[in-house]
Amino acid sequence: QYAPTIYERVDEETFGIISARDMLQGAITPTVRQAYTRLPNDRLVMAVGDTHILNDPIVGQGANASIRSAWILADAIATHSVYNETFCQRAEEAMWDSAQYSTYWANAMLQPPPAHVIDLLEAAMLNQPVADTFINMFPNPRLMWETIASPENTMQLIGRNMLAIPV
Repeated sequence: QYAPTIYERVDEETFGIISARDMLQGAITPTVRQAYTRLPNDRLVMAVGDTHILNDPIVGQGANASIRSAWILADAIATHSVYNETFCQRAEEAMWDSAQYSTYWANAMLQPPPAHVIDLLEAAMLNQPVADTFINMFPNPRLMWETIASPENTMQLIGRNMLAIPV
């Protein structure tokens, strides 16, 4: 009902958990670690994915952030020939530049939401264009974060997409 474009892609016969043992509930303590370290043999090693940034899965961005970071690191490796601490620092900065928005968004959703985020969720529940816009921001954590971090930006999104709501 609330995300019809995503629902259309779900195969109802194969989607779901296999047994009650396949359900996991809980929370993960979000952690951002330095993305590189020096080994005892003086070599440097880089971290990607959950070894670098571990987010609670509340907004479903863990795999997305990990893949983006892996691509960023792979691109850095492919375009450089010197792999020293400066390389590691720059690669870490580029990975964080991409992953920070998923981290901010996930951490925000672990807290009681502010009034403007409640307003957005209510508007999405009552208005399909708002729901579609909200769902379609999931692949763009920066846009999502910039929207929900600011009451003004949230209200602009709602205002741009609001239809007359039946009373």
